[in-house]
Amino acid sequence: MDAQRIYRTYRRYVLDLAEKSGVPVDEALRALARTASQCNPNLADFEIARFIRTQTEEWLVQSKRPRPEYRETG
Repeated sequence: MDAQRIYRTYRRYVLDLAEKSGVPVDEALRALARTASQCNPNLADFEIARFIRTQTEEWLVQSKRPRPEYRETG
């Protein structure tokens, strides 16, 4: 399964996940696109599903973490 087909297949899942977790939709879709492009297309369907779910959830959790703010000193 190529990256575009993976993206189309799991788009609804990621949109639902974004809504439940309060992550902006555009960030969630970027996470899915990034994950789909990293997925090995030769995996079995259940392995692709597991990879997409774990990686996308990991990206979304990372996106919710507060980023350190840098301020100018001096």
